[in-house]
Amino acid sequence: MSRRTLAVSGILLVFLTEVVLLSILVNLNMQREGVGPNLNRELLLRLRRAAPKLDYNTRQHIASLGCTGHRRGCRAGRQKQKHKQPLGSLVVVGRRHLSTPNASTAEMRQRTLVTVKTHETFVPSVFTANLRGGMVHKMDELEATLCDVDIGCITETWLNKTVPSKIANILGYVMHRSYREDGRRGGGVAVFVRHNVPCVRLSAMESANFETVWLLYRQFRMSRSVSHVVIGAVYHPPAADDRAMASHILECLDTVARDHSHAGVVLLGDFNQLRDSALLSYPLRQVIKSATRGPTVLDKIYTSLKDWYEVPVVLPNIGSSDHNSVVIKPKHRPTDRGDDVVVTVRSQDSNGRALLGQAIADTN
Repeated sequence: MSRRTLAVSGILLVFLTEVVLLSILVNLNMQREGVGPNLNRELLLRLRRAAPKLDYNTRQHIASLGCTGHRRGCRAGRQKQKHKQPLGSLVVVGRRHLSTPNASTAEMRQRTLVTVKTHETFVPSVFTANLRGGMVHKMDELEATLCDVDIGCITETWLNKTVPSKIANILGYVMHRSYREDGRRGGGVAVFVRHNVPCVRLSAMESANFETVWLLYRQFRMSRSVSHVVIGAVYHPPAADDRAMASHILECLDTVARDHSHAGVVLLGDFNQLRDSALLSYPLRQVIKSATRGPTVLDKIYTSLKDWYEVPVVLPNIGSSDHNSVVIKPKHRPTDRGDDVVVTVRSQDSNGRALLGQAIADTN
């Protein structure tokens, strides 16, 4: 038997002896007072107070032998207890000014309310030009012309499948193009859309028999009277079938109208001498009144949103083309509703919602 075991056994024997002697003394005391063997609460408390306590040296010796359990104290000791405050109501801190006006170095938080500027216009500015080929060599001049335009329609690009799109790209614009797949020379349509203009290409409405590109435009906020704007870029060759082209255009417009009954229409491009009676009875308005090639108007814009646009401006030709280009820009406000309105809305982030909930809970 080891020395450590012997020491522990001796300490336990002494402790048991003291307990037995204490119980004998308590029984003698109870017999003297005439109390039965049943113990009440008072006697049990008196027994606990009378129990011998180990002195400091004995407790240290037992601890050195490894016979004591781990006693978990208060974290950070008594100093922590002095400064501990009762837990009150939780407060969510948001992006607002600190409530310490005397602290000059305090960090100023942003407001919970944010300001959203409404759109000034609901329709895009559009541009059309006939390049008469050589588009790749006219990209610098074309890029300078499109710098302030949302959507640009270029006809007679003379591009084909052997010309990659990356050599005809313009920085800040997305290009949608259509070219002749039957090997014929010439023709072709390309549409450049500014990168932040919300447009979706309607490829399902396009046909290899017609040189057109169709787009659907919609801002985040639109007017109640116009939910979308369908934009059609058209090149109609001089010898093409007028009736077939008009039928194709009207069929595409009807397809969009079935899904978006309040959609506006903007058709632009080189229509040559297309008989447009069917388009005008749709009803659409042809807004280009000045000649674009010699004494004739070949590059046209048909729209149902004439009142939303300013008067078209005829610009000089691009490169060696014999067609003038045309740009039309929207009015500042399509309807007379006074000055611009700045709308202030509450932030939609999680912290802003928590602040709103806290404010509602604190309001009786």
